[in-house]
Amino acid sequence: MKKAIVLTLLMLVSVLGIADANARAKVYPEKPIRLIVPFPPGGPTDIVARLVAAEMSNGLKQSVIVENIPGAGGNIGTHNAVQAKPDGYTLLMGTLQNIGINPHLFKLGYDPLVDLVAVSPVVMNPNVMLANATLPFDDLQGFIRYAKANPGKVAYASSGNGSSTHLSGELLNRMAGLSLLHVPYKGSAPALVDLMGGQVQISFDNVVSAYPYLSGGKLKAIAVTTPKRVPSLPNVPTMEESGLVGFETAGWSGIFAPAHTPDAIVQQLNAEIQRVLSLPQISEKLVSSGSYPETGTAAEYADFVKAETIRWGKVVKDAKIVVQ
Repeated sequence: MKKAIVLTLLMLVSVLGIADANARAKVYPEKPIRLIVPFPPGGPTDIVARLVAAEMSNGLKQSVIVENIPGAGGNIGTHNAVQAKPDGYTLLMGTLQNIGINPHLFKLGYDPLVDLVAVSPVVMNPNVMLANATLPFDDLQGFIRYAKANPGKVAYASSGNGSSTHLSGELLNRMAGLSLLHVPYKGSAPALVDLMGGQVQISFDNVVSAYPYLSGGKLKAIAVTTPKRVPSLPNVPTMEESGLVGFETAGWSGIFAPAHTPDAIVQQLNAEIQRVLSLPQISEKLVSSGSYPETGTAAEYADFVKAETIRWGKVVKDAKIVVQ
């Protein structure tokens, strides 16, 4: 009789212990969350990450701490995230560059499509094709005629070899049948300086970086690279409206987690991020900085990222781009 009572008590304690463990496992988050930004502080990706992280901290009742781990075009911080424990306490701010383009340019030792899980889209960053203000064309078709009439003499600037602005120029070459010369710079600012000075004829850049030069008349906008016109440049047509059907390039940022992060946590984070992006005070700040909030489920975002990775891989391969 005593043995039966003891066994019953032991079983009860065991059941209660399992129930308690399960209850505690369902409480997320229990501690601060680290959000890795694989680029330096103060840049566009960092600004967006900090804005979203601050509001996520309010919603999750735990601090979401942005940690900048720059280097190698975003590869160092991304590798750090890949190696983190898949428990929802390490997240990554992924971009077109470090998620969609870099795997085709570097031997990474990891595959973002396999070793990371897409959690949520955050923003899309429209790009604009820019030209030196003194050149004798004002639209895309005029530029194409100009480039074909001056073979080997028309160059485009980018923010670096293998960057999204570089690939935008290569996509233009391929779709318009051009042979534009590529001139890489160490960042957007020096590229725009030489564009204004006439050392190069065109460039691609994000709208927020280009806007001050456009409003001041130092550069002219030829077309935006998004499917729809950009509210801050309502009179500038899209590349598709200008005759290049299917031309679409835009920077994007989203949040990722290490592979095998529990799906319940991924779904919780997706819901929280989407809540943050729907807040008027957040969306207004993002739009004013040139970024546009993106909605979508984790599964939808995973499909988008995969399609982008495949698309830009083809551009890298066709253009024979290598990082020097």
